[in-house]
Amino acid sequence: MRNIHMPNPTLHQFQHTAEELETLTRFPNVCGCIDGKHVLIKCPNSSGSSFYDYKHFYSIHLQATADAKGKFLTVDIGDYGRRADSGVFLESNTFKNIEQNILKFPPARMLDGVEMPYVLLGDQGYPLKTYLMRSYSTGDGDEGVYNYYLSKTRRTVECAFGMLVSKWRCLKTELQVNPNHVDTIVKTTCLLHNILLMEECLDEAKLEVEALEEVLEEEILDEQVLEEQMLAEELAEMFEEEVYQDTITEEEHQEGPSHR
Repeated sequence: MRNIHMPNPTLHQFQHTAEELETLTRFPNVCGCIDGKHVLIKCPNSSGSSFYDYKHFYSIHLQATADAKGKFLTVDIGDYGRRADSGVFLESNTFKNIEQNILKFPPARMLDGVEMPYVLLGDQGYPLKTYLMRSYSTGDGDEGVYNYYLSKTRRTVECAFGMLVSKWRCLKTELQVNPNHVDTIVKTTCLLHNILLMEECLDEAKLEVEALEEVLEEEILDEQVLEEQMLAEELAEMFEEEVYQDTITEEEHQEGPSHR
């Protein structure tokens, strides 16, 4: 069934995805958008901090590449939750298949007199490659325009994750099974997601709204985590300053007043 509904994407499929994404977002030569999602799990026995992620949950990584309609082209499941997107990508089958030319992109084409390759789009967590583009760290001038269109195009994979979670609610909560079974569950939901999209059984309008809500919830949670980290850093700095001032005062008291 996987070979029917989630086979390795072909050159023709990448070409078709690039045409659809360019029509939809005006970003040319994009064969798919790649991103990662944390799937919450029960803390495995004797796992230490391997599955403990930056949001302070235990999780595994789901990395996926999606087309213009939110269908998953590739999925990589099961890496430790503590790892960053770049590390997950460099150890993934997707990366290895691209490097070994098993996944073939269309040949480069001329755009405004410049030969431009076909690529995947990722966020700043992904490494920059000849076949993988990411956003600039700054957003001024032309770089800001580029970041806008890249972000707009990448929402296809974010909405794909949103649709996945909206349809299979078990992914919204902590899965109470061991990591090997989690891999099977997540692979199955991704496959069913593709089957339903291909059979046009999903209420696309409803799921699009739900998917956007899921994306916004993720963004709000990320902001809350960042605010908590900043507050913790500020409190730590205040504590260090108080300790320093107390130390100075104690030393002055011990030395006593100076005498001529």
